[in-house]
Amino acid sequence: MKQILTGFSKMILLSMAISLISVGCVSQKSPPPDVVVNCPLPSGYLVDQAFSTARSTLSNPPCRYQFDAVFATLLTVCEGAPDMKNKELFSELLLWAKGEGIISSIQAEKYYTRYFSHRFVSLPDTYQTCSHCTGLKTMLANCREELKNKEQGLIKVCKDKATYAKASDDLSKIEVILEATCRSCAAE
Repeated sequence: MKQILTGFSKMILLSMAISLISVGCVSQKSPPPDVVVNCPLPSGYLVDQAFSTARSTLSNPPCRYQFDAVFATLLTVCEGAPDMKNKELFSELLLWAKGEGIISSIQAEKYYTRYFSHRFVSLPDTYQTCSHCTGLKTMLANCREELKNKEQGLIKVCKDKATYAKASDDLSKIEVILEATCRSCAAE
């Protein structure tokens, strides 16, 4: 009899275990499927369509982090159709992105200045030149890199050779002035 109860007990325990496992599996909710967010980058050679795609993409909250990639892609698209009106299209996009809270006012100004102005965002805002002499080589290297951005924005995207020439000339003058100033600061 002891052997039958033991066998019977095993059957009951096994049945209970299976029931608990079944109930546990049924009551668990499966995780929701991952939502794939489509953030298309502008493409092709049609400038107006590319800017439209850019705004559509950036209007989607999960895609806003792609502003840099969208901006870079727009530059590339506009290289295929260089025109002075492209400068205005970029200005409008930056104002729109600022208004939508995608970028800040400072970021919008820096983007525009880096690519479409003769001024340099790589230069410090303060004019205590001697304090910047220790990092002069890095600062001038950043300005030369920014001049490449200006070449893309002003010449390749907008055909604005005059503004690019002014930026290039300004950088040459800035380099001479800062190097002379730093030599003077070192002599003190």
